[in-house]
Amino acid sequence: MDPSTQTILITGTSGHAGAHILLAFLARGYAVLAAVRSQSSASKVSRTLAAHATPAQQSRVSFAVVPDITAPGAFDGAVSGADGIVHVASPIRPAGGSSDVVADILDPAVAGTLGLLDSARSHGPRVRRVVVTGSMVAVMPFGTSVVAADHVFTEEDWMSIDRDIAVKSGHPGIAYAASKVLAERAALEYGARHPGLRFSVVTVVPPSIFGPQINAVDSLDGLNLTPAAVWSIVGGDLAGREPPSLRRFFSYQIQ
Repeated sequence: MDPSTQTILITGTSGHAGAHILLAFLARGYAVLAAVRSQSSASKVSRTLAAHATPAQQSRVSFAVVPDITAPGAFDGAVSGADGIVHVASPIRPAGGSSDVVADILDPAVAGTLGLLDSARSHGPRVRRVVVTGSMVAVMPFGTSVVAADHVFTEEDWMSIDRDIAVKSGHPGIAYAASKVLAERAALEYGARHPGLRFSVVTVVPPSIFGPQINAVDSLDGLNLTPAAVWSIVGGDLAGREPPSLRRFFSYQIQ
């Protein structure tokens, strides 16, 4: 289909990966409806667009404010005009110093994904595909990042972690890993439970995403996890410390 006739609903566009995904769709001629949690987030996305998109591309972006992605029907209005959905938004750490990993990480990841799929099924007559962004943490062995060099990860690989482990730990990193496992499983099971869906459900499991910092932030505290890691090196926060391990990095870019 002609991209100029298609609208893609994207969540998480104020974040590091979401901003790049937004620009990639605009570069291909799509219109984008960016789902954001607040008008403040919409303003940040607009600042990103002003710096990195052409006026014509900016004119093809609209916003839907969804304050609580866990609320039933939260995405009903947003999906009504969408032809496809890319779900990127997923909390990686509690907000505002909170220590509630259930309310801040686990529930938004799972309920937000299922709620979006429910809305697409009941209120998105044009939706043909939903892409859910997962993470490599969903398939890595729990407790280690070491795997056999010749191991090829498939859909049979899952981290052996569950909600109870995450809740008992209270650790944001463990909760995030569990949230990605639970959300991806929920998305795949949703498709299996509704064989008559008019849209396909696709999950992708990228590794840690580094790259140019293009999403607008108000301060360095607003950096997402991977840009913050790079800044900690550049800014000297790790001076005198040895890294715990050396990992292999490959360069891939969204084109």
